[in-house]
Amino acid sequence: MKKIIHHIRKQPEHIRVKILYILTGISLLLLFVAWAHSFGVNVQQTAKSEKQLGENISPFAVLKDSAVSGFNSLKNSTPW
Repeated sequence: MKKIIHHIRKQPEHIRVKILYILTGISLLLLFVAWAHSFGVNVQQTAKSEKQLGENISPFAVLKDSAVSGFNSLKNSTPW
C-alpha cells in the first residue's frame, strides 16, 4: 500500500486529480448501491407486514399501537 501511495505522490497534479475523481466516484457508487439494496429490503419487509396485517386496518388503531409501543419503550428505558 505504501508503494502505491508513494507512486501516486510522484505523479503530476492533473493525474492525481483524475485518480481522486475516479476513487470518489467509485466510493459514491458503492454507497448508492448499498443504500439502494437496503431500501429494497425495507420495501419487501413492509409489503410482507402489510399482507400479514390484512386489509381492514384502522388508521386510529395503528396510531394507538404506535403510541403504546413508544410509551412502553420510554417506560422500559434506563435513565442516564
